[in-house]
Amino acid sequence: MKTPPVKKQQVIPFVIHEQAFTQPSMIKLTTPNGYQLDFESTLAHQALAKLLSVL
Repeated sequence: MKTPPVKKQQVIPFVIHEQAFTQPSMIKLTTPNGYQLDFESTLAHQALAKLLSVL
């Protein structure tokens, strides 16, 4: 019995720049396979980094 081929994951680096926003806005991340993640721009960059680290 053959095992199915393992799909390679692609890591796409990004940089988080902190800046003041006058109005709440959204950050949308879309993966190559179509998943979408929406976050409020006021989310602390540490919290966003922690969420992304478990994906």
